[in-house]
Amino acid sequence: DILCRLEEPSYVQVRNRIQEAMGQHVLDENGFVRRDVLGSIVFKDHEKLAVLNKIMEKPIMVRLRQELAVRSGLILINCALLAESNLLHICNNNVILVTVDKDTQKKRLLDRGLSEKQIETRLNCQYSQDNKRIAIQRSIDADHHGNLWEIDNSKNMNGGDIYHKFKEITS
Repeated sequence: DILCRLEEPSYVQVRNRIQEAMGQHVLDENGFVRRDVLGSIVFKDHEKLAVLNKIMEKPIMVRLRQELAVRSGLILINCALLAESNLLHICNNNVILVTVDKDTQKKRLLDRGLSEKQIETRLNCQYSQDNKRIAIQRSIDADHHGNLWEIDNSKNMNGGDIYHKFKEITS
């Protein structure tokens, strides 16, 4: 991954740009981004989040194109901020929106070690599920193509459960 694994010079340069914008402490001793530190910065400052998104936009698209060039068949792209980043075109507006109720969402974030305040600021920096749904549907309507499927992941579904649920709603 661009932040924590890939060592090509272009990705090292991206991480250096992130460090310049977010501060020295955002990289670890190996020059990889400390996601927890980066998250604590960008999820409480909308401007910093916008800067990060701008830095990451081109490298993500380049990496995605590289990955897609060597693949065939049905390709699923896991992207939490697809609608917010205006990237719906990369999947031809065909989106599986995985939703979760607020209590489950909060519990899962607490289980990942986030504090109540971190959860609040993180969720305030993202579209709500309703806003995601609206943005996706607007893109489908504007382009006259695409599909929106919704899967409620409030219960602890594993990948197989999600696959079967997707098969059920798309049949």
